[in-house]
Amino acid sequence: MTPKARIRMRADNVFLRENTKECCEVCGSYDVDPAHHFYFKGSTKHLRYYKPNAVTLCGNCHHKLHHGGLKLEIEAMIIDVRGDEWFDDLQAKANTKQKSGYLTLEWYKEQYNKLK
Repeated sequence: MTPKARIRMRADNVFLRENTKECCEVCGSYDVDPAHHFYFKGSTKHLRYYKPNAVTLCGNCHHKLHHGGLKLEIEAMIIDVRGDEWFDDLQAKANTKQKSGYLTLEWYKEQYNKLK
């Protein structure tokens, strides 16, 4: 495993542990998965460790979002719970261009140090 992969994994573990709430934000179940990224990591890598992007879902709601054809419905429920202001701020952050040096080993180290 590369140094970059190692620090990314450590940062991911801290982020997920610190941002997983007690119950599902959609249905209220206490059988939750680790925090889900509202804006997926693959499409908005710069939001990987952005706390407002972390949403707690149970396994059932998480499955419906990714594999059940209910992505828009689940996202609408999350927005209803979190509010339009949260969504507008998150959307603006998602559309922000990133500076150079982003996603480097140093960037991951910086993110990890901020998280712990």
